[in-house]
Amino acid sequence: MIPIIMGLGEMFKRIGFPAKYFPLLAVIFGLGFGIFYTGSNLKEGIIKGFMLGLSASGL
Repeated sequence: MIPIIMGLGEMFKRIGFPAKYFPLLAVIFGLGFGIFYTGSNLKEGIIKGFMLGLSASGL
């Protein structure tokens, strides 16, 4: 899922989204994937989402 989040971030950069906000955007996408896609309960989904987003942004 990390490559998908990175690809979505790159797509947003190319359409004019400021690159300095990429980490925030990656965390938002990561939270979405973590909560809705991983099939975990809410707490685990949030933690997994933060891990995915921070990993995709390189932090």
